Amino acid sequence: NDKLASEAKRVLVLAARKVTEDDDLEDEISMESDLILIGLVGIMDPPREEVHDAIAKCQKAGIKVKMITGDQALTALAIGKDLNIVESDEVSLTGRDLESMPDDTIDEAIRETDVFSRVTPEQKMKIVSSLQEQGEVVAMTGDGVNDAPALSRANIGIAMGVAGTDVAKDAADMVLQDDNFANIVNAVEEGRKIYTNIRNFVRYQVSTNIAAVALIVISTLIFGWNLPLTATQILVINILMDGPPAVALGVENNHKNVMEKPPRPVDETLPNLKDVGLIFYLGIVMVIGTLVVYYLAGGGLPDTPCEGALPVGNDAASQFILDDGSCDETAWNQWYDDHSKHAMTMAFAVFIVYQLFNVLNCRSSENSVFKIGLFSNRFIYLAIMISVTLLLFAVQGANITVPFTDFAFGELLSTKTISMYDWLIILAVSSSVFVIEEFRKLLVARGFFKIRR
Repeated sequence: NDKLASEAKRVLVLAARKVTEDDDLEDEISMESDLILIGLVGIMDPPREEVHDAIAKCQKAGIKVKMITGDQALTALAIGKDLNIVESDEVSLTGRDLESMPDDTIDEAIRETDVFSRVTPEQKMKIVSSLQEQGEVVAMTGDGVNDAPALSRANIGIAMGVAGTDVAKDAADMVLQDDNFANIVNAVEEGRKIYTNIRNFVRYQVSTNIAAVALIVISTLIFGWNLPLTATQILVINILMDGPPAVALGVENNHKNVMEKPPRPVDETLPNLKDVGLIFYLGIVMVIGTLVVYYLAGGGLPDTPCEGALPVGNDAASQFILDDGSCDETAWNQWYDDHSKHAMTMAFAVFIVYQLFNVLNCRSSENSVFKIGLFSNRFIYLAIMISVTLLLFAVQGANITVPFTDFAFGELLSTKTISMYDWLIILAVSSSVFVIEEFRKLLVARGFFKIRR
């Protein structure tokens, strides 16, 4: 028996007895007595081929796999070793062991044991409850009536669709239609990818909104400037310019190392502390760059005609000074409006292009965009092309008249056409957020910062 069981075989005993005409064939007790042993038969029920790889993938992802079976201890342990669930020197914990174990040691034994054998339905539920009390999120598979209590107690009860009983399916949270354990692991991987995409989406959108709010607060309340962005421009940024790239982040599928990380803490928030740090750090970069461009392009000019607009002695100042020494308010207002609109256009454009570079950053919080594949997500570049087209139309098409109206797009969006030199400045400044973030990721890859996902 031990030899066959240690080979991961289920052992059956074959026995026989002589039956006479006087024996009562319906008397089970007498029919099963005085049997003559014929021999032992070992039945091999090997795990499916994909289970080995699936368990290895779980272990790499920080998911603990425990096997609970009705087989005898030696058979269960042999199967566990074959699947690399247990090491060669580990033992199987039986239902009898659990029954006789004191309460103060049972939780530790359950935590440290990976193979359980000959356990009752009540003990299965006890194992699940013990792991949950120790802070574990428990997913359990089962197919029989005796698995129903534990399936119901687990955080995620998974019943077998082919071999599972109706009772097990009713008690479970989900049904595995093809009874393939590997599909559970595939579902975990897909779930992690979706969660990562949600984090990336949140990080991108929140960093944009915080940067926009900070830009307005700093420019108006701290520096006393006019608004660098109008309400219409902010609306366009949030809906038309940021919308397509944010949606493209949701279909990012190139998360090669998502199953090489441990599960996230149960109490982790969204966004977590790391995301919050990245949101503010990226937002600061974008705010500083936008403020600098806005100021140098003519923003921050005083409202009062001629007051402090240009330094004394500046040749350009003479165009606003009349013969009597007073200020030519008409000339000033024309000059002021032109420079203010130019500054707002530059701020509007540089802020949007910042977001287009930032969406590349937000594809991953750890890996360089060149590592995950610069063009692996084509939807990102389709979204960027849409946003760039809209931006060019909003700026370079500022003089185009809105259909069925008598005013131009530039009047609606407070923009004006700008030169190629201006666009080069916008591109150079906006790319800084991409360069700085890539440098940070390089430092992380080199081990300068140890950042949990």
